[in-house]
Amino acid sequence: MPTAQEIADLAAELAPLAGAAIQKLWLPSPRACFLELRQPGRTLLVALDAEHGALYAASSRPPSPVPALALQAVLRRALEGTRLARVSAPAPSVARLDVLGPDGPRALVAELSRPGNLALLGGGDRVLALATNDRAGRLARGEPYAPPPGDAAVPSRAPDPTLPLSRALDARLGLRGAADALAELRRRTGEPLRTLAKKLHRTLEKIEDDAARAAEAEAWKRRGELLTGQLDRVVRGAKAARVRDWWAEGAPELDVEVDPKLGPRENLARCFAKYKKLSGAGPKVAARRAQVEARLAAAEALAARAAAATNADELEAVDVEARRAGLRRELAERAHEPRGERRPFRTFTSSRGRRILVGRGAEENDALTFRLAASRDLWLHARGLAGAHVVVPQSDGPADGDTVLEAAMLALHFSSARDADVAEVAATEKKHVRKPRGAAPGAVTYSQEKTLLVRREPARLEALLASEA
Repeated sequence: MPTAQEIADLAAELAPLAGAAIQKLWLPSPRACFLELRQPGRTLLVALDAEHGALYAASSRPPSPVPALALQAVLRRALEGTRLARVSAPAPSVARLDVLGPDGPRALVAELSRPGNLALLGGGDRVLALATNDRAGRLARGEPYAPPPGDAAVPSRAPDPTLPLSRALDARLGLRGAADALAELRRRTGEPLRTLAKKLHRTLEKIEDDAARAAEAEAWKRRGELLTGQLDRVVRGAKAARVRDWWAEGAPELDVEVDPKLGPRENLARCFAKYKKLSGAGPKVAARRAQVEARLAAAEALAARAAAATNADELEAVDVEARRAGLRRELAERAHEPRGERRPFRTFTSSRGRRILVGRGAEENDALTFRLAASRDLWLHARGLAGAHVVVPQSDGPADGDTVLEAAMLALHFSSARDADVAEVAATEKKHVRKPRGAAPGAVTYSQEKTLLVRREPARLEALLASEA
């Protein structure tokens, strides 16, 4: 944590920035603010970091978090386009930037007694917006700002006129604060990638289980062939049937396992249904395995790059590569997931390897549709019925016909018509879905939809449900 003297000295060194225009603002974390200041002939990036207790000149801006923090939009509306009026240290652990703009005076205050608070102040120094780590609740929106208790403020020393501003900041707190910020940025960039890699490892384990089941296809076929023509030996309630193997020399008798709850014909039909399902699953499992292995390799490589990054530019490059590799959406979904709680949606995989997201309930439907889904993602819902919102992400390109059909089947299955053989499902882009004012959780209106007449296919639906990650 910086001393009161250091904060006062830094405020004095930043004083010549008065009159600079605030061009852009970023929040890489809840209580750290980066400001791009423009003066004639130069642009300077200043970090006001209450999270790490630092005030310093930055060489580059940090990557934007996924998703963007809500406070960032508030601060941008209030501060971008304004001019810096004054930099001061009104209390031992407080740095304050006063600005003037069309909406009147505003102030951005950072308490550098780590972990401190970051607050936007309006007229009368009332708190307009707040990012806080103050468990005592000392600050509250709408109330006048009160600095943390501490020793009396100390006078600042005159800055060294021979030392450039950015180097003066580095010489005092910059290197320490920048190192802390870089470590935190490295953690926030790499940790979601490592978590995603663990998730993909678990998915691969499930795929291997599916591959093992697919290898049983021939065994089910042989069981059905042995029962054919000998159904009189299948007794309801028995766990096995004694039949002859007419394909072997001497036609020996064998015990064939059967389902005691089913009759002879149902057991025969079950054998060939299992064979049909499992024999068709082999190529799909192989394709799914290749896709997951590729995503896993990309996630692990990017996580390693994030761990080895030495500056914010390298971490920004990792973020860009994650977007290009199609991992950005998965990282965004995880960022919306509260720690220790389940995600608001279930994830299934189509026969073509595409993800299908299904809301878990009314409030979760709203979260999936309005917080997670992108504007061009495909959105589906059983027409005129209560049911789940279904989203097919389009970050990897438009969904194929099989994926759309299977997403519609899930929309039908997770609706009040789940047992219907045929029903209508509406499909549109998420940007055409609206939430009426005052509507109940999960209730929406939509337009420009296409109506799909969906027929329930039990085998296909069973494979879909088994693909849940």
